[in-house]
Amino acid sequence: MVCETAFELRMMKDYKVQHDEYDVDTAINKVKLIVYKGRIRSREFIKQHDPLRHRLISDTQFARAIDLTKIVLDTREVKAICDNYRMPDEPLLRVCWTAFCDEIDTVFTYKEMEKTPLRNVPPIPPLPGLAPTRFMVGCKNLGLSKEQRVNFILKDIKKICYDRRLCTQPFFEDFAHGKMSCNVVGHVTYAQFGAALNSEAGLRILPADLKLLQEKYDDLNNGMCNYFAFSNEIDPFAPANQNKGPPPEPLRSPYPRMREPPHHDPVPGNPDWKIEPNLLGGDKKPLMKRPKSPAPPGQEGWP
Repeated sequence: MVCETAFELRMMKDYKVQHDEYDVDTAINKVKLIVYKGRIRSREFIKQHDPLRHRLISDTQFARAIDLTKIVLDTREVKAICDNYRMPDEPLLRVCWTAFCDEIDTVFTYKEMEKTPLRNVPPIPPLPGLAPTRFMVGCKNLGLSKEQRVNFILKDIKKICYDRRLCTQPFFEDFAHGKMSCNVVGHVTYAQFGAALNSEAGLRILPADLKLLQEKYDDLNNGMCNYFAFSNEIDPFAPANQNKGPPPEPLRSPYPRMREPPHHDPVPGNPDWKIEPNLLGGDKKPLMKRPKSPAPPGQEGWP
């Protein structure tokens, strides 16, 4: 049983993917970004749980040490990291914390630089949350299949925004500068991102497509979307799109699109209700005009 488990763990470490299709690099990059911004020495917190310096600790000790560093990770992320750095040949299948710390510390420098003095060390670690163009385009890579679907979604949204002369950034700004703001420059929460697109802008995006967009623009891996990059890619009046002209007609997407709900009479049999088309941006959503209230007695001739 131990040999089979060790083989599975070795395969899991080589492919860096969990059984539920969760990529462990996402959790590791999240830790790297927090450590780089906070200048956290993770090794000082973890080595307290290994007094004999065996370089191996249990899953519980690893989770406790991560909690001491003030790095917020959920259970799924901690388990993915533990499985990735677990020693398959060790009887208790403990975690090699020194390998984890060596990987995290690469955001500052590389080990054994005295042996390779000509090795190039980048001034900024190559993380999506630190890319120089992170506020211009979505820097997070989701894989081939997801990226193809995201491109279809962005082309459709870009065509709709151009036809309606619609800018989405002001809708995000309402959430970013309100009382429920997350206080992160250029970012809103997942719920605010969906509300700005569906409720405020009226784009009616499918829940599955919205989830992909949220995952694409979550460059910090903390549950917030970079709306600066999203708006810069689709808004017709953004500096990157002003001189490009109208976007080409998007190809027929192999993915389903959300159909607009049929418009019914809000009050059947009441002729006083009138439905008129919305004149703002060519939206097909109707505007309902409530009938005027009757004038007070003696003022029937007043306008």
